[in-house]
This record gives sequence, structure tokens and C-alpha cells, in this order.
Amino acid sequence: MPIRENTARPEVLVIGAGASGTVAAICLAQAGLSVTLLDKNESPARKIRVTGNGRCNLTNLKQDPACWYTGGRDFSMEDLGAFGPGDLMGFFEERGVRFHDRDGYVYPRTDQASAIADTLIGEIRRLQIPFYGNTRVTGIHAKKAPGGGFQVFAGDRSFRGDYVILACGGMAGEAFGCSGDGYSLARSLGHSLVPPVPALTPLPADRKRLKGAAGVRCRGSAGALVDGLLIRREEGELQFTEQAVSGIPAFQISRILTRALEEGRSAGVLLDFLPEYDKEALEKEAAFRRTLPDSMTLQEVFGGLVHPGILRMVLGDLGLQNEMKKRKISDARVLEILEGLKDFRLAIDRIPGFDRAQTTAGGVPLEEVERGSFRSRLREGLYLTGELLDVDGICGGYNLHWAMASGYLAAKSITERAGL
Repeated sequence: MPIRENTARPEVLVIGAGASGTVAAICLAQAGLSVTLLDKNESPARKIRVTGNGRCNLTNLKQDPACWYTGGRDFSMEDLGAFGPGDLMGFFEERGVRFHDRDGYVYPRTDQASAIADTLIGEIRRLQIPFYGNTRVTGIHAKKAPGGGFQVFAGDRSFRGDYVILACGGMAGEAFGCSGDGYSLARSLGHSLVPPVPALTPLPADRKRLKGAAGVRCRGSAGALVDGLLIRREEGELQFTEQAVSGIPAFQISRILTRALEEGRSAGVLLDFLPEYDKEALEKEAAFRRTLPDSMTLQEVFGGLVHPGILRMVLGDLGLQNEMKKRKISDARVLEILEGLKDFRLAIDRIPGFDRAQTTAGGVPLEEVERGSFRSRLREGLYLTGELLDVDGICGGYNLHWAMASGYLAAKSITERAGL
């Protein structure tokens, strides 16, 4: 398919047809600009189809800077250019999609990620945006004045554009073409890079210590320990396998721990299975448990507090077993067991692979793009969006919101600069 010739209006090349790139291309084409969309995959929006376990948590009604991480300047809501949840939902509602939320977590009314992916693909077709699939971009040459612009190379083909949006994604999801190509392209144009690490991952830990809790789901909190200091704590449902601590609280702090390991620092997780108990409440609980009959097993003494698998894991650390009789332990050990349930620590000594990650931490520093427009501060006509940048959100729709909002705002900036 030949590239459209349109001498009256600028040509924009969007590299990457994921969440960010597709939204950008649609907004540009709708404004009347000439747009060409390139992607390594055969079709657009492939990764979106599996987002949120196939249900697509699009955004979150709770918006706060603390919901995003970045390694550089402080994240501000100005980075989203006032493009909030209502704006993103409105983008799709105008195209027929309806939504519902669960405690602020926004999903398509159908609970099908395909509703979002199909809407984006339908708009690309309706607007007749030229799409080049199975096209891996290998190089970008920024032309010098007069004329300026870019020459983009992909195998034996090349494309010319007045503007380029790099929306290539990060490294989480190699099966969907996310292999970090955008990083080398950005660096070739003068940008720097915060080393990428996996984010929103399970936390691998000592298999021997985890064995007793394998298969357990329970309420609790997970705290990130870096060089022994508690950095952040998250509460919710914890999940355990024989190899890792999982669940949303673990995912939320994984970025902190993988980054610490990448920097050569020690990392660990503090698990609290009694997060509602303070010191006084714990001592009162210990006093009550001491009054229970000595003939009871430790499982019977503490089973009303925590899951048997969690108790087995904590008792195992203390050299005890669920089946032991209460008479075999001292009153002091009753409090010690409760303290173990309140403060159970595991070392995290390895970084999970990107195949286990939902998103990427690291990328092009935010300082190198203009706040709210995503225009490169280093290269005229270049924009960088989505997961390619050093921003990653917690669980709950934040990463997808960031990707789509940055694509929308980059397109808005180009449209305004083109005088449309």
C-alpha cells in the first residue's frame, strides 16, 4: 500500500500500534492530518486484547500522583494534561462503548477487552489510516533544515514524515512485539535511558520458606524493604505459590524491589497478616490466646486468625508445627507467634523476567519531554509516549490510561502546531 501524498498538510509517522499509538493516530486522522501507522505485529491493538485478564481495566476513577512511579522529576497530574478518566471514557463512549466501575476500577460494560481493541481497529479502518503491519522500524534519520522532518527505515522500505511519534512500548509482553526497540530508536535521536526493569510482577523468594503457604489467598499487606528500610506498604489480597509472593499488594511494590536489585541494593518484603492490629491489640490477643486450653493444637489456637497455610509458614520459621499442642510452648512464644504473623520477612534476591511483568519500569526520562504534550525537548518534531517513557503505574488501569492519554495529548500538540 503506497503512502498517501498530501502536500497541504504535515505527514505524521506513528511507530507502534498499541494503546498509545492507535489513539494518537485516530486523533490525528480525525483532525485532518495525514497519518501512517507502523507496527511489528500483523494487526493493531494486540496486547490490549489480553489486558486485565481479557477484561481491560481501562482507567481508574481515583487519580493521584502517588499512583505512578518515575525515576526522575516528580510525577504531576499536569503530565496527563487534565486528560482524566472521564475524558478517556468519553473517547470510547463517542464510539459506542459503555462502561461500569468496581470501586473505581473502570471496565467496558461487556467486561471484554475486545470491545476496546475492536473499537480502535474499527476507527483505523473507518478513517482509512494506512497501516503497515509486520513492519519493524530499524532506524530513524532526522533531516537537517531546510524542510526538516524524518526518514524512517523498516527493512527495504522507508517512510518520510514531518513528525514522528514513538509509541513502541516497553519490554513487558514480548509475545506482542514489546522487545524494547523504541529505546534504541530514542537513543539514536539523542535521548537517554533509565535502565528498564520488570514492574507489576510476583516477588520470587525462598522456596523452602514459602512451601507451607503455596496456593493460599488471604488478606494482608506487603511492604517493600530496601537496605532494611520500609519504603512503601500496600494492603489487599496476597497470593502464594511455591516460588513467589503474588497478588496486588506484591505487584504494587515490585517496581521498588526490582529497581533496588538492579542498583545492587538489598531487597525484601515485609508481610503482615494482621494489618489491623497495633502493638496494644496484639498483646491483648496474646493474653486471650494464653487462656485457651493447653490440649488445643496450635492450629486450633490460632486458626481463627489466619489461614492454616500462613500459620504453617510462620510456625515453620519458628521451628514449630500446626499440630503441636499448646502445652509445649511458653506464654512468651504465644506473643512471638503473633509477632511473626505481624512481621514476616522474606528476602527478594532475584528479578523476575519480563515474561512475568505486566509493565516496564524505566525508559526515556520525563525531563526529556515537555509536560502535557510529550514533545521531545531534544529533537524538533519528535514525540515519545506511553510505556517508552520512565513512568509506570500501580495496578488498576493506570498504565493503560497513561498510554492512551499520552497518545491523545501528543496528537493534540501536533494538531495545534499544524494550525488545525
